[in-house]
Order: sequence, then C-alpha cells, then structure tokens
Amino acid sequence: MDDLLTTLQDQAGMLRELIRSSEEQQQALVHLRADELEKITQKQTELLLLMQQKERLRWHILNADLGINRQDAPRATLSELLGTMQDYEQEMYGSIRNELATLLARLQQLNNTNRLLAQRARNSTSHILDFMRDNVSICNVKI
Repeated sequence: MDDLLTTLQDQAGMLRELIRSSEEQQQALVHLRADELEKITQKQTELLLLMQQKERLRWHILNADLGINRQDAPRATLSELLGTMQDYEQEMYGSIRNELATLLARLQQLNNTNRLLAQRARNSTSHILDFMRDNVSICNVKI
C-alpha cells in the first residue's frame, strides 16, 4: 500500500506543477505572449506524458497489490478503495483523495478560463485580419 500512496503523492505533485504551468499560460494569454505560450504548451505536454506513466503505474499497483483485475484498475477510484481500508489507512488515503480532488477542480477551472482566453485572442486576431482585408488602406497607406 505504500507504493500506492507514494504514486498518489507523486501525482498530486505533478498536478501542482501543471496548475503552476496553467497559471503561467493564463498570464501569457492575457498579455498575448505567443513565444511563452509555445514553451508552456511543450512543458505541459511533457508533464501530461509523465502523469500518464504514473497513472499506468497506479493501475499496475492496484492489480499487483490489491488484486484488482486489469480491466477494472483504470476505473477504480480512491473513494471506492477507502471502504476496504483500515481506519489509519482511510485517514491517509482520505487526505490525499481530498487533495487530489481540490487540485483537479483548480486545474479544471484554469483550463476553462484559458480556453476562453485563447478563443477571445483568436477572435480578436480574426477581426483585425478581417478589418485589414476589408480596408485596402490605413492612414493613406495602401495594404
């Protein structure tokens, strides 16, 4: 069970890092810093790949240590597992479950905001390009 707890703590750390990255992304979107956005997106992609590896490790631990079959391991939730644990384990795992839920909610909120900011930036750029296409000249300079 220690392997599972360590893996969940690692996943929480990765979520915290992804949240920091999403907050940086939000600032880059607000200030229209495209060069930063590319770096942030690359960092997020790498982090998501690492998180995916940790999730597979979690499935393996559930299968090997707790006897949950391979098909059910990806769907097994921490809330479900808490019912099978002893009191002292429930306290430890309940704490990490609450932390993970809080982190995931924060990440979802940031992702929704960033998606909206990206959409607005795209729309603004489209409007500017449309304006420039429709107006052959600006300040008596032909485009």
